[in-house]
Amino acid sequence: MKKFFEKTGVVFLFIFTACLYFAYLGVLDLWNPDEPRYVEVAREMITLKDFIVPHLNGSIYSHKPPMFFWLIALFFSVFGEFKEWIARLVPSISAFLTVIITYFYASKIFDKKTGFFSAIILATALNMVHLAKRCNIDALFTLFILVAIVLLHLGILNKKKRTGYFLLSCLFQGIGVITKGPLAFIFPFLTLAGYAFFTNNKEIFKTAPWGRGFLVIAAVIAVWLLPAGIIGGKEYIDAIMFKHTVGRYMHGVNHPRNFFYYFYTFPLDFLPWSLFFPLIVFKGVLNRKDIFDKKLTWFFCWFLINFIFMCFSTEKRGLYLLPLFPAVAVITAYYLTNSKFENFKDFKFPFLIVTAVVALAAIAMPVVYFKKAGDINVVLTVLSAVSFWGGVFLIRFYKSFNHGFKVFLFAFIWGIAIFNVHSFLFPLANEYKSPKKFIERISPMESNWDNILLFNYYNPGFNFYLGKNHINFCNDIKTFKKYLARNIKLLIIKKQSVKDVKKFLKNYVYIKQERLGHRRFAIYM
Repeated sequence: MKKFFEKTGVVFLFIFTACLYFAYLGVLDLWNPDEPRYVEVAREMITLKDFIVPHLNGSIYSHKPPMFFWLIALFFSVFGEFKEWIARLVPSISAFLTVIITYFYASKIFDKKTGFFSAIILATALNMVHLAKRCNIDALFTLFILVAIVLLHLGILNKKKRTGYFLLSCLFQGIGVITKGPLAFIFPFLTLAGYAFFTNNKEIFKTAPWGRGFLVIAAVIAVWLLPAGIIGGKEYIDAIMFKHTVGRYMHGVNHPRNFFYYFYTFPLDFLPWSLFFPLIVFKGVLNRKDIFDKKLTWFFCWFLINFIFMCFSTEKRGLYLLPLFPAVAVITAYYLTNSKFENFKDFKFPFLIVTAVVALAAIAMPVVYFKKAGDINVVLTVLSAVSFWGGVFLIRFYKSFNHGFKVFLFAFIWGIAIFNVHSFLFPLANEYKSPKKFIERISPMESNWDNILLFNYYNPGFNFYLGKNHINFCNDIKTFKKYLARNIKLLIIKKQSVKDVKKFLKNYVYIKQERLGHRRFAIYM
């Protein structure tokens, strides 16, 4: 196994991760909540020829900075068309690079074995796979934060080049800020501050070029923010700098949650590896005399301090913790693949149980597909068989394998299983969740969407699939009445809102009910 980690491991890691993240990127249409919005903002950058201030449905979009949209727009321009898979290349490439950087980083800090397992654990963590194949900002944001934190750590380890590493880290922090906001420098700073405190290393703060670092971050932000402020005005600057940053943290905007939200969502997002957390804590972390390395302090600060910081935020979503995944992957790999864990009887039972569950789930997937689609998918069937028999093989010959190979094989069969879910089972829900399918069902009733009005619901996917920069929609009665005075032939009204406007529908006839995701709509002509 040692030769595998030194020679073959990195090649396998490249191929496995590339297949996991890049294959079947276009099988899903754009699904809510984020994909249609982000992709449409990038499309409108090109069609409106405005790359400074993002727009959505023809109006200024102030929820997120533009870096993510710039990259999607760049890919659209390079390929010369607007396709889902092209937009998803940005998060997929970002996630792929995050895994590879984690491999080289952990290999440098520990050894190639720890590096390999850190990367394979990170690559197969549930939410990492999900966000690598979905058009969300967080994979790109995680990449920039990872690079910034790695550079800070290298600066600590190399005093002669500390200033250079620190300033380069600040450069990526600045890029991260114009990707998603100030967490791009908060996460690295809290990691550094925590490490300095717990290692009693005051020299870090004394020798770091704080003034120049701040100027680098400010300069990167200013390159975009100054022209954006001139074009978008004070209202745009207030929204992008305060409402959707400080406002989200302090008060919540769309997703207010309780303090303990991440305590139960993070383990779900880090499946299947979170199932081994209790073992790692009690047999590893709390058993410091047997299994502990001072190098881990950096990774614990990276995870725990930032995790607690995020718990105090009112606005919470599971994907906000993705930048902490590399740290958790390294910690998990360090303990889970440690040779001393092989002697723990407590390891065998949960490991075999989880393996059996994954194997059974794998063999059930072709059955589910056949029942829903009515035919047999050969690729799904073959991959499911590989995952199933891999699990059987691991369980049957458990005692014959060394500890590292057991973890590796488990990661492999889990990776195939989760790949099958994203590539073959999720697309079965396109009929219900896709705005494209919704448009196809509505268009025969009225093909000209300038004559259609949406009330109390708007999906940017309509703009994207219709190629329109503006769709008629409103969510207040006054504007609704103004639209009715125009040549509106078809109304799409959120079902719960029909009672609010029913008295204005005397000239319209109820046609049918439609569905998009969990929402239902009444159609009037």
